[in-house]
Amino acid sequence: MRSGDTEPAISLQTLLNEVYDIYGYDLVVDYSQQPVSGLSEADAAWVDALLREKDLR
Repeated sequence: MRSGDTEPAISLQTLLNEVYDIYGYDLVVDYSQQPVSGLSEADAAWVDALLREKDLR
């Protein structure tokens, strides 16, 4: 950036959503399987409820 340039504003959520859609991560990630990394029992329950709400489990 040059002196006097303003910092660009980027919506990270929009950017992540677009990358997810463009590269088809919904086709690569099998949401019906348990995650490889271990989650706490509370986090695992939260993830399961969220995926069920979105009909991904």
